[in-house]
Amino acid sequence: MKAVVMECRIRVCASRARRDAFVEAAIEQAAEAFPHPTMRSCVVEEKASRMLARQWTQANSSREEPCPSTYDICLAFADSSGRLTAARLESLSRDLLRTLDSSTHQSMSAEETIPWILTLVSSTDRRGRRDIALRHPALGLSTLAPMVVG
Repeated sequence: MKAVVMECRIRVCASRARRDAFVEAAIEQAAEAFPHPTMRSCVVEEKASRMLARQWTQANSSREEPCPSTYDICLAFADSSGRLTAARLESLSRDLLRTLDSSTHQSMSAEETIPWILTLVSSTDRRGRRDIALRHPALGLSTLAPMVVG
């Protein structure tokens, strides 16, 4: 049976300390939401987002440090047991965002407001599955044959 593959990608503009604290909490929540035998992977990629940088600057105008980097925090899951569903992925994403929005983690002197963008991939075509397999090699998914787009 082919594994169901899903991904939760949260793009955030945050200080490194705040990002690291969120990633740690996200990994713990993902493990609780999807225990073994569901395979899990977390990848953090630096991205450019003028919109989130602008939102961070507006929300944190009292802070003296410069606008931090923007990151994609990508949590992917693969499972063939039937436990991995779109509804459960949505529930996990709500929990993750609640953690991000209500975090009391102090980075520097004042609490940092973190703008975010959420993308859920709950059904994958061949290209989407390949993209997730390439981004998350720890899942051990086949990347399939190269795609020809024309």
